[in-house]
Amino acid sequence: MTLIINPKYERLRDYLVNIADHFENNGSMLSNSNNSIRLLDVDGLTLCVKHYGRTSWRNRLAVRIYKASKGKHSYYCAAQLRERGFATQEPVAYVAYRRNLMDQNMYFVGIFSNYQHSLHEAFGMPQSERAELLESFAHYAARLHEEGFLPIACSADNILFDRIDGRYRFSILDTGNMKCGRKVSIQKGCKSLAALQADDAFNTTLIRAYAAARGVNEAECQKYFERAKS
Repeated sequence: MTLIINPKYERLRDYLVNIADHFENNGSMLSNSNNSIRLLDVDGLTLCVKHYGRTSWRNRLAVRIYKASKGKHSYYCAAQLRERGFATQEPVAYVAYRRNLMDQNMYFVGIFSNYQHSLHEAFGMPQSERAELLESFAHYAARLHEEGFLPIACSADNILFDRIDGRYRFSILDTGNMKCGRKVSIQKGCKSLAALQADDAFNTTLIRAYAAARGVNEAECQKYFERAKS
């Protein structure tokens, strides 16, 4: 068994050791796809627990030899994001039970985020209302990329937001598909944002604001967007 615990939540160790049993028998299910998500209440906290489904044998072999599992990557990437001042669910633990030489039963445990909206809702907003949100999001994305964080498959449903103290704030929901490392190039940043698959008006506002935030020519960003979408 592998158990990595955020020292802040060491008091939950006995509970986390048995997270598989709690996941099967308690709480409420949020998602029941290949990767299942369940909310569990313990010690005055609401935990968001993700159970990872079985992956391909190639992926399992890579994890066995050299690659971090998605659950472990989610834990450490969430910790890095929060250290740099970005909102995401606070990591509590990574738990893995080994079934055999190639298989693990894996869980990522975080504190449930109380952000109320996903960026997907912006698709249906009036343009006047949406513009302010996208300006804020573009500056957020630019700062994220400058700090070396890049969602591999950027999804509007994976970006949460709320208006707090009169300003839009954003939070990354799932950190399992995020690269953490060197500063992200303009081309890669634009390619990631193009994956949002938004309408032309949405993209026009986003491109202009993102280019300004990163101090580059808008036409350059437009070129990278169009190349990514073709």
